[in-house]
Amino acid sequence: MKNAIGWLAIVLAVLSLAPSLVPGAMSIMGLLASLGALIISIFSVSHGIKSILILR
Repeated sequence: MKNAIGWLAIVLAVLSLAPSLVPGAMSIMGLLASLGALIISIFSVSHGIKSILILR
């Protein structure tokens, strides 16, 4: 499950790069969404999802 969330975040990051091609505020929002998704995917794949959500 934790690897699936990591890979889903990677796919979301790649798909959110599309608004970055449009000039204006949408490009900034797309860039921030893709960077956020990549950071989530890095932590979820390397440490597991429990370290992100702090669940027991």
